[in-house]
Amino acid sequence: MFARAAIPPTRANAPYALRTVWRTHVSDGGVPPQGVPAGDRLHWFGVAGQVTALNAAGKVAWRQPIQTVPRSLLLASGNVIAVEARVTAWNEATGREAWRFKPSSDASLGEATVARGRLYFGDRSGSVYALRAADGRLLWHVSIRGASGPRLVAGVAVAGDRLYAAGEESLGPTSARAWLCALDALTGATIWRASVGAAGERRGFGAAPSVTRGLVLAADTLGNSIVAFDRRDRERWVFRGKHGSAGFPEPPLVRNGVVLAGSGDGFVYALRLADGRPVWRRRLGGSVLDFALCGRVLLVNDTELMALDPASGRLLGSLFTSGVDFPSSGIAVHGRRALVLGPRGAYEVACR
Repeated sequence: MFARAAIPPTRANAPYALRTVWRTHVSDGGVPPQGVPAGDRLHWFGVAGQVTALNAAGKVAWRQPIQTVPRSLLLASGNVIAVEARVTAWNEATGREAWRFKPSSDASLGEATVARGRLYFGDRSGSVYALRAADGRLLWHVSIRGASGPRLVAGVAVAGDRLYAAGEESLGPTSARAWLCALDALTGATIWRASVGAAGERRGFGAAPSVTRGLVLAADTLGNSIVAFDRRDRERWVFRGKHGSAGFPEPPLVRNGVVLAGSGDGFVYALRLADGRPVWRRRLGGSVLDFALCGRVLLVNDTELMALDPASGRLLGSLFTSGVDFPSSGIAVHGRRALVLGPRGAYEVACR
């Protein structure tokens, strides 16, 4: 069931930028593996029809069923947590269910986060929750509503004593507004709200915000832009990708004063954090599904796995170039190792 298989070829400069360590079969057809995996020094966790735990050697440790596909898996308090139609935590080592929680509506569309022993997430009806990660106890719950009704919570992030939630609000059949909200992480009380877009526009933050010392960066998936706010709700700058294309699917990354982000328009962009001006851009072969920093390279999934130099955008290497398999999941990183899943297997990759 979880047999080893041939390793896909690597195209890279020397020394290697990417190297496949092992591949393990994890799926028997149907929907390709999805969601962003998770990992630590002992296990990798991914979604391939079920939540699947692999040990450091790539052998299956346990599997557990799920109702829908969670956008991401999280590790906290010795548990692996899936946030979907219900929130379920399993013991990392044994797979035994530790607790479960039922939100008011499906929470699988948003990105959750863990900070200081708390799990934070939102759902499609505009509710934001804080649970104790060890046992699932509800600490607080608030509803974020817009002028036209509930707001989809696409993701949350914690910085200090604040929780930032981002998402979209429908304004009618053909228009939507992007919104960002700062909450007190301990109580859920609203500190400020900001929005982008008006009737006739299609805007929507589709991922968790990224928080730096002075800015909150939000990925406008519908409008293909990145919007930077200061931490008091004022818009500081906007960068727009290719007009009419799908936008940025995941939170921007920040490295050495540079914002790194891949878009559905097929480009990876590097922008100055201070003002959003382009540093470089790299055209890839397809829409960017996910991206992550691993070791000294920027990994990008555009149905191949690319390794780029974060400083210049130069292509350093790639995997899945033969078409035998392709990465259908997000990218999990632990140290200089990464995990991606595809229809034919789960792959541990070593980064330079």
